[in-house]
Amino acid sequence: MIIINADDWGRYNTDTDAALACFEAGRITSVTAMVFMEDSGRAAELARDSGVDVGLHLNLSQTFKGKCQDKLLQEYHNRIVR
Repeated sequence: MIIINADDWGRYNTDTDAALACFEAGRITSVTAMVFMEDSGRAAELARDSGVDVGLHLNLSQTFKGKCQDKLLQEYHNRIVR
């Protein structure tokens, strides 16, 4: 089996939409999701509805753009991305 993965699921709506189109066309087999980003919430719903396999994209380079309720996680993340 060959796994073809699309990155940055949930980063921006354009990234999510492009990956979804590729999945629906059979060009990719999975995505890696970014949490607490601009399109994370919608991307989570799309992943559930579409059935695409999802992994986690570890984000050490960009600040969170979506809602993060965990203040300690936000603080630690901000230290890393400086």
